[in-house]
Amino acid sequence: MNSENEKIKTKTRAEITNSDTKMYTVSVKVTEKKTKEPVTKGKVVLTTRKGKKVVGTGKIRNGTTDIVVSISRKDYKLRVNYEGTEHTYAPSETKIDFKSEYMFYKTSFYIWTAIVGVLIVLVYIIGLNTIMISSNPQSLVSLIGSHFLPYVNMNSSVVTEYYLENAHHLSFLIKLLVWVLIISFVAAGIYAAQFNSNLHNIIRKNVTNHSLFQNFISIMVIILITITAVVLVI
Repeated sequence: MNSENEKIKTKTRAEITNSDTKMYTVSVKVTEKKTKEPVTKGKVVLTTRKGKKVVGTGKIRNGTTDIVVSISRKDYKLRVNYEGTEHTYAPSETKIDFKSEYMFYKTSFYIWTAIVGVLIVLVYIIGLNTIMISSNPQSLVSLIGSHFLPYVNMNSSVVTEYYLENAHHLSFLIKLLVWVLIISFVAAGIYAAQFNSNLHNIIRKNVTNHSLFQNFISIMVIILITITAVVLVI
């Protein structure tokens, strides 16, 4: 049996070469470190960043192997370990690390979600107050409101007065947020063009798997219902 020092030293390279909404492919190439010749056999193990979970394996043929992996959370930092062989090849490893890209988009998604949520709330408040201001005893809104909500004052003077005093501020804030949203989208697009496009699906799936994004509509409905109740009761 050859000792580790007598084995041929190897070099492992890996990159993500394909992806969709559910899976991605890691292409691994292992060569002899000195001659650059492809290794002829051995096994590659793909694990999570700390090596605790195996996410895929592949056998080397002519120096390469493709490992197809299901997208899961925290796939932004992987270890690719060529285990070597008993007699010929020494083990080697490399890493796939795109945490910086992942964190950029995670932060961006949180910002975009917050901006969209605020815009929805502001537009809803403006619409609701416009209806309340325009309603009068003869209006359809007032008639319907008084029929179904007889104890609610559709012409709340407190809400109306506050809205009229701050309408221009709300309008300015909406325009500002829209411009921030547009500029951040453009900046993200420029940044995304600089790295492997196959990472996009993985990052997007990792980010949108978060409960905040999956329950966004439900959260917004609850917020709007709460705002409606507060405005009508004041």
